[in-house]
Amino acid sequence: MSCAARIALIGYGRIGSLHARTIREHAPALQVCVVADPQLSAREAGEAAGYTTTSDWQQAVERPDIDAVLIASATEMHAEQVIAAAAAGKAIFCEKPIAPALADTDRALDAVARHGVPLQVGFQRRFDPPLTALRDAVTEGAAGTPLLLRISARDPEPPPPWYLRFPGGLYVDSAIHDLDTARFLLGEVVAISSRGVALFDQSAVDAGDVDTAVTTLHFASGALGAIDNCRVSAAGFDQRIEVHGTGGTIMTQNMAAQGAVVARRSGITGPRNVDFFTQRYAQAYAAQFRSFADVIGGAAPAVTGADARAAFLLALAAERSRAENQPVTLPAVSPAST
Repeated sequence: MSCAARIALIGYGRIGSLHARTIREHAPALQVCVVADPQLSAREAGEAAGYTTTSDWQQAVERPDIDAVLIASATEMHAEQVIAAAAAGKAIFCEKPIAPALADTDRALDAVARHGVPLQVGFQRRFDPPLTALRDAVTEGAAGTPLLLRISARDPEPPPPWYLRFPGGLYVDSAIHDLDTARFLLGEVVAISSRGVALFDQSAVDAGDVDTAVTTLHFASGALGAIDNCRVSAAGFDQRIEVHGTGGTIMTQNMAAQGAVVARRSGITGPRNVDFFTQRYAQAYAAQFRSFADVIGGAAPAVTGADARAAFLLALAAERSRAENQPVTLPAVSPAST
């Protein structure tokens, strides 16, 4: 039996600690051997979970006994860390986005190509069993010719105010997943239009962000798409997808929390949706790291740097459309505009 691939995890915040736990419990071909984080509280949490920790991420990347680097740090650090990991000859898993600007994204991708290392990017929804089943059905022609795509993505509550201080915002931080899903299902987008507003979250107003948005897509195939995003959902984490075509309609439904359905004279009630993405996409997170283990072993990444760049371009274009109140034809976002 071969040994597990040894991982340096950079960043032990919400997503980094989730990744570490997912690997430990569901990806036995991987082993987190060192955790790097500049924050003392994060290192203490990592040590409490049984990991060796360091404040020096470069030292962790350059360790000769490390096979791969998992980047789950603050977005503005991603590009520098991808470049360093590539130069060290390590396989790389990087959370989305690769960088907060297109020029830095391209610098990182150039380094990956120059050093010939594999890179997988954290669009975990591509590994979600309901979504992959939907895509398989579309590919097999169950909907006939796809005409319309509809994605609803609504968080149970807004992020805390401190979260909005970091680069991203609703489009690059959240809707980017839905834009990647749209490409995954129906291919390239040639035009995009979006309207976004801040209707209820003062923190979004203060950060110059929005809490509610509707984005329309025009695919190269001629099909149309609509994505609605909102930072609040009283029913819990709301994630639904529908592909409508000439031969049928294919859809995914929300994941409900465990509980009983109660039928009475007053009506029928059941459990609400699961609370957040960590529950809804638990299987997807596990599958993406099992896939990354295959990448370390020589397989092609299921989610490439090119996929991440394309989704990032769509997020930038949607934000530009909102800001300028006009449609954007792709590719229309240049490095100089980021």
